[in-house]
Amino acid sequence: MFIAATGLNGDEANALISVDYADDYHSLRGNGSWTGDDVVKQAAIVRATDYIEQVYGPRFVGKTIPSTLLSWPRYSLAYDSTTIPDALKRAVAELALDALSGNLNPNIGSTPQVKRKKVDVLETEFFEARQRPTIRPAVSGYLAPLLASNGLNVPVVRV
Repeated sequence: MFIAATGLNGDEANALISVDYADDYHSLRGNGSWTGDDVVKQAAIVRATDYIEQVYGPRFVGKTIPSTLLSWPRYSLAYDSTTIPDALKRAVAELALDALSGNLNPNIGSTPQVKRKKVDVLETEFFEARQRPTIRPAVSGYLAPLLASNGLNVPVVRV
């Protein structure tokens, strides 16, 4: 069953945004690819939420609320513990659009690289391109303010 997080139902939510939020987000941006019935959209939103949880969940600022199933809402000095930041909602909406058309987490295996290929008297030597993970700058940009520093980046103040 699809249950969008409202900030107060974290013990049962399995999605960080509602279909209505995603519909409004994509309509405002003219994303005509955001189509399908609500069940298809719900599945895409759940997959997008799962991706956020797997890739970014451990890196979010603050601490999780023990009774919640998802990483947000959470205890943080910068964010209310009963809401989900709009930047996170936008990132989920972007990923949900990608999830409609494919797998957000494809298995990346090593593909054999062909060095030489011979057909009759013709011979060609080449390397095939390797599969790389998809880079999603819009998602990373939305989530950047919500991620904790790894301690290697420290602001410098000159006196």
